[in-house]
Amino acid sequence: MLDFGLLAMMGALIFVIGGIVASEMDSAIMSVATFVIGLLTLQYGFGFGIWAMISANPLWAFGFILLYVAAGAAYTALWRWPEFIRNNNAELMRDYSDWANRLEDSEDNSFDAFLDSDSYRFNAWQHKERLGTWVGMWPFSAAWELSRKPAIWIWNTAYASLGNLFQNVGRRTARNIHDRG
Repeated sequence: MLDFGLLAMMGALIFVIGGIVASEMDSAIMSVATFVIGLLTLQYGFGFGIWAMISANPLWAFGFILLYVAAGAAYTALWRWPEFIRNNNAELMRDYSDWANRLEDSEDNSFDAFLDSDSYRFNAWQHKERLGTWVGMWPFSAAWELSRKPAIWIWNTAYASLGNLFQNVGRRTARNIHDRG
């Protein structure tokens, strides 16, 4: 039989992994499932009386939810949404070029006109599920971003440094062979 503490830790691990996966996949269904798993883990795994606390303090719970959503909206507006658009810059510029090429010479082909056109695919209303998921899953997304981006930078820096070192050693060795021959 499994230890109850082990089940609680497994629930917490599933909660964290589920939150990261849900935020990376932009899945509203997985986000809801993650919150349910988290609440159930707190209630039954760690013995926190979540439901009793919410029913006893509805204003506190509402205030917490309001602050949570406000923080998620700020994170999404300042970090995640702009990063998504930057990551799709090739599609954005291709759409703009295709749109501008379809216009008559007398029509306004400015980028601002493109942003107001139906060809612009990065309107917030077209990405409601994605944006809602980011707002709801912001702690997982932020933790994942803040943990993996430095690791990626360290890896890339070490890889480039070692590559340069090996390149210099190889050139020096080749130069020595050439000079001796």
